[in-house]
Amino acid sequence: TLWCELPVTRPSGPGALALVAEAEQRGVVVSPGPVFAVDGGLDSFVRIPYARPPDELRLAVDRLAEAWTAVIAAMS
Repeated sequence: TLWCELPVTRPSGPGALALVAEAEQRGVVVSPGPVFAVDGGLDSFVRIPYARPPDELRLAVDRLAEAWTAVIAAMS
């Protein structure tokens, strides 16, 4: 798996939980960092598995990017 840190747009900006929820609506399932932290931290990280065929991974990355764009737009 890959641990990816999300870009911080502002101190109270969106985090992994928002991205994961939006990504699931696009058919992509990744894990938010807080599920791996005892104290609920790591909200600026997502855990992305990469044990899928290359074509599926490319599509997943595109959909994750779309999901992040939607999350940022909703914050504006």
